[in-house]
Amino acid sequence: MIQLEPVDTLVIGSGPGGYAAALRSAQLGMKTAVVERNQVDGVQFLLKTAGVTFLQGEASFIDERTVVVKQQEIEQKFSFKNVILATGSRPIELEALPYGGRILSSTEALSLNCQQAWWS
Repeated sequence: MIQLEPVDTLVIGSGPGGYAAALRSAQLGMKTAVVERNQVDGVQFLLKTAGVTFLQGEASFIDERTVVVKQQEIEQKFSFKNVILATGSRPIELEALPYGGRILSSTEALSLNCQQAWWS
């Protein structure tokens, strides 16, 4: 049987909107969890340091207050008081500024690990 973990705020997606919402929720003292399908090391590190639970996996709603998060072979259930759907958008490459080298898409930038950040 899968144990149900209660949180105050569940954020699905860790892009700019989801990341900011999760940080603010944690700052307000709410138990917060973020579910992200893709690997985003830098964001994951920063959210964890703010006290936010980070799960890499896919969230599916069971009912209006419960999701199941699938992480490879593992499933976890979360109940929540608030949910924020921040599944984001997709970056568009400009012909004059193709991705590569010093030009990154937003997805690539959010995937940087802290040691790879341009300011280090």
